[in-house]
Amino acid sequence: MSKNDSIPEIRVIIKFFILEKVEEFQKNTGATKAWIARKLGVSSQRLYTILKSETLTLDVLLRIAYILKCDVKDLYTVQIDEQMSIFDEDM
Repeated sequence: MSKNDSIPEIRVIIKFFILEKVEEFQKNTGATKAWIARKLGVSSQRLYTILKSETLTLDVLLRIAYILKCDVKDLYTVQIDEQMSIFDEDM
């Protein structure tokens, strides 16, 4: 690859479904958001921020999945949008 070759632009879009999963968990178990916040080790206000967040750490995702008794992959989707191929046939 020469200095003039450009690196392809890759856009990664992550969509979280945490609020939906928490509401489903509440419906199925009767748990309150306050109970979920306590289990998560955060305040109810911080839980609200987490539920509305677009960026979360893996640690938080794993703890939420554990509390909700679901797979962490059920909490988000990933879409990769490549503007051009990352593989160059000349390489």
